[in-house]
Amino acid sequence: MKKIIVTILLCVCIVGLFAACKDNEKIVPDYKNGEQYEYALETGEYTTGKTVSFTVNDIHPNSIFGYNLCAGKHLNFVAPTNPDVSVGDTVVVRILNVRSVLESWIIDYELISKE
Repeated sequence: MKKIIVTILLCVCIVGLFAACKDNEKIVPDYKNGEQYEYALETGEYTTGKTVSFTVNDIHPNSIFGYNLCAGKHLNFVAPTNPDVSVGDTVVVRILNVRSVLESWIIDYELISKE
């Protein structure tokens, strides 16, 4: 009986260790900042599914596209709900959809992390 309990505890510890290591993994985005990402869009690069790190320059919670996080010159990262970030936060997002509207980029995203 003691061997079974020790084996179960050992398994739980190992699983916990792997889970803790996974939480500490640093996400390496495909685009390191808004300027790099904006250049990729302007040169016609396909970016859906890629990751972007950017600093939130401004927030427009009631834009016609949704909750808008502004970054770069014409980058508008929009979501239907408040992502709970502030101006100055650096976030990493996964791109879901991109469209150009009136010389600006409207980008649907999934929030991965924030600092």
